[in-house]
Amino acid sequence: MALLTGPLIVMRLQERPYLLDMIAQVAVYGYGGAAIVALFMLRLRKWSWAAVTCVGGLLFAGISVGNHWPRVGVASGTPDAMHRDIHLVSFNAGGGLNIDEAKFERWLEAKRIDIVSLVECGNYWHRSPVAECGFRTSGNKDGAVIYTRRLAQQVGDWRPRDEKGGIKVAIWPNIRFLRVQIDDACSCLVMNVYLPSPRTKQRWRTALESITECARQLPALRSDGLPIIATGDFNSTPNGRAYQTFQAVYRLIDACPKIFRCGTIPAWLPPYTGLPIDHIMVSRDVSVVDYEVGPDVGSDHRPVFAIVRVPTEPAPAGQNPIRE
Repeated sequence: MALLTGPLIVMRLQERPYLLDMIAQVAVYGYGGAAIVALFMLRLRKWSWAAVTCVGGLLFAGISVGNHWPRVGVASGTPDAMHRDIHLVSFNAGGGLNIDEAKFERWLEAKRIDIVSLVECGNYWHRSPVAECGFRTSGNKDGAVIYTRRLAQQVGDWRPRDEKGGIKVAIWPNIRFLRVQIDDACSCLVMNVYLPSPRTKQRWRTALESITECARQLPALRSDGLPIIATGDFNSTPNGRAYQTFQAVYRLIDACPKIFRCGTIPAWLPPYTGLPIDHIMVSRDVSVVDYEVGPDVGSDHRPVFAIVRVPTEPAPAGQNPIRE
């Protein structure tokens, strides 16, 4: 009975504590474990235990798939006059020291990139991997930066601060905001998100707190109804509290249009065996044309590419994703 009810409690508990959240985040590996246990029980002819393990694993998988189920609109064909397509990449460069830049640039070459959102690019990667993306936001010690080929204006850079106003570098959550002018008729807000790895309870709690604190301290996000695109390393799978809290606070949806998504870390694993912790999220007035997890190019993360279609008109009052 515990095998049947345990996964349901862990996956659906909204305010689950640290340990249960870590279990929920790696739920994808629980399916394989349940299958191995079930086969072992069958070999021992423990029919009832094998049946319970199979049902528990299927229940665990079903709840997880529900969290992965695509909710973003899928667009096709040529954009009309009321929409524009944006080609963008989100990538954790792992410090930038081991990147095979030639391989990465070949992968980007045919994609006509408009925006490159990087984290952990370090002090060693000062130029954009796409020559046309010349505009760059100001960097910081974490190497969180956005490059764009469009006219852009940095409108916010939030990091947690101590009581004296100093930045808490040791735990490094960073959320950066850039207003991008696609053309005369279209603008959007791009967020570069870098949440701390939940390797300790303190960092996990800091990530959760920073999500809501950032939204509270930056009223500019709620002022003009622009379409929103959030990119970056969330250090959380779709089953994790950080991912789900970010979606709830900013009212965004995942741009991945697939139920079974490719993992992004560790990059050396086969594509569908890693954990998806790097994401692209969009406001509900944005649809997706294409979505792809890229190859291993030397970082411990794989890059994520998407073509999103944004409206040229801002959302009316009361319909902006995070307007109060």
